[in-house]
Amino acid sequence: MFTNLVHLFKTAQDAAERAYGSVLAAEKEAFADLGGGYTAMNTRSSYAAERELQEFCSRLVGRLVMEASRKFAPRSGRLDIDKDAELKRFGLNVGKVLEARKLPDLDGFWQHLEKTYSGDAGREVAFSQAARAIIDGFWLKPDSQIKRTSSAAVLEKRVSSEVSFRSSGKRRIHYGSTQNLALMRRALRWNRKGVLKVEYFHLPGSIDVYQDQMVAHKRDATRAGLDWTTPELEDETLLHMDSLLDRFVDDLALLADATAGEMRKLLKEAA
Repeated sequence: MFTNLVHLFKTAQDAAERAYGSVLAAEKEAFADLGGGYTAMNTRSSYAAERELQEFCSRLVGRLVMEASRKFAPRSGRLDIDKDAELKRFGLNVGKVLEARKLPDLDGFWQHLEKTYSGDAGREVAFSQAARAIIDGFWLKPDSQIKRTSSAAVLEKRVSSEVSFRSSGKRRIHYGSTQNLALMRRALRWNRKGVLKVEYFHLPGSIDVYQDQMVAHKRDATRAGLDWTTPELEDETLLHMDSLLDRFVDDLALLADATAGEMRKLLKEAA
């Protein structure tokens, strides 16, 4: 099943090489009376084809590991699988297999992942990883003092903070502590139930508009410089970031059924 994907990819490469070769031969025949040398058709080197196959196999192995992490993780939990470690345990070196002109046994690798992490095995590994994240994140030791109540255990964690220049008198978590804190929250969220619903929406005044217009003007300038053409956006004004932020607040206020002044006050307090 998965090994066959590599076979199909290699077959497609061979077919493409033959097709490119036919075009090259036809071009040389068409220009036979005009002399040789330069050709419009370029064929890929064997090295480029081998590298392409290697990259495909690497991405395929990565997807197998990703799917195993998702499939064998406990409900509402997370399971981290080390791709390189599992390849070593299975005894598969994709690069050496391809150099030997063979196909890597990805079906066998998937069976190895199933045998290692399916059922209680994967859940046990996931819970162990969560426990390790809590121990390391809270710097717990065998003699650590943990406060207990009738319904919970209280763990204290210290994080660094820094002054928030956008909000007078308030502080925010230092960027150096955000990753560790995120890991702690993930490890402690085993009892979350329900599906997380996410709604995406685009605001006309958002940062996307600023990025879009910058890319459009740069693309227009590049084409004008390379092709000696008249810029298409010559009469369009490049909006300043302050103008875009004003539009962003106004559009957000409309979505929240509030006035622009109320929304500015709310955003200032949130910052």
